[in-house]
Amino acid sequence: MGNEQTVEADERLMEELWGLDAGFGPIPADVTAAAVDAYSWRTTGAEVAGLIDDTGLGDDGGLTDDGARPGPRRLRFAGTDLTVDVEVDADGDELAGRLVPPGPATVELRGPCNRAVVTADRGGRFSVPVPTGAFSLRCRRGRSGSRPDVVTDWVTL
Repeated sequence: MGNEQTVEADERLMEELWGLDAGFGPIPADVTAAAVDAYSWRTTGAEVAGLIDDTGLGDDGGLTDDGARPGPRRLRFAGTDLTVDVEVDADGDELAGRLVPPGPATVELRGPCNRAVVTADRGGRFSVPVPTGAFSLRCRRGRSGSRPDVVTDWVTL
């Protein structure tokens, strides 16, 4: 394919791509905020703690309406040197967490609908109101810069 043909093909493709969103209208503010939050973990030195267990997921990996396992919803995120365990309490209004290894930390709940900053105690325990919509946690341990921040994957309860 010659250079001229490649340019024409590229231009046709771009016209098609721009036409895809013609009927959708402007992007809602909460969607934009969620997109910004989803990428805000990308700070220098931040590590990601990936979701490794979720009691609300079925065998196929999809969310279940009644919970895949009996009891409260529990999530576990694991990073290089930090595990974050969280559980929704029986009333469904509090998210209780624990950092492993334990220790004091600042824990920030991030999401388009909720924001909260709390302090984990020396045992690594913390609690925040149950978030609405997608959320991620950012954990800051030690003095600024002494240990990298750890951020969890984004999840929805």
